[in-house]
Amino acid sequence: MFSVLIVITEYDRLAYQTHRRVCLSKEEILNKLSDAVVTGKIEQAKAGAKEALAAKMEALTAINEGLVKGMSIVGDRYAAHQVYLPQVLMSAHTMYAGLDIL
Repeated sequence: MFSVLIVITEYDRLAYQTHRRVCLSKEEILNKLSDAVVTGKIEQAKAGAKEALAAKMEALTAINEGLVKGMSIVGDRYAAHQVYLPQVLMSAHTMYAGLDIL
C-alpha cells in the first residue's frame, strides 16, 4: 500500500518533468529556424520563432541568422540542381510563416 508521501512525491516528480522549461541556446534556436526553412516544416518554423521571442532574441537576428540563412542554403541547393522549384516555394512559404510571428 502506498503512503500519501510517496504518492505526492511521485506526482511532484512527474509534474516537474512535464512542465519544466527547456532553455535552448541562441545557436540551437537559429539552427532550428534554418533547418525548418530548408526542410519546409512550417510548424517547426513557427515554434522556432516563438522560442526566439521567448529567449529575448532580437527579431532581426532571428530573421537574418535563422530564416534567411535557411533560404540561402535552399538557393545554393537550387543552383546546384539538388532541389527543384516546388521545394524552393515550400521553403519560402515556411520562411514567411516564421516572419509572421517575428
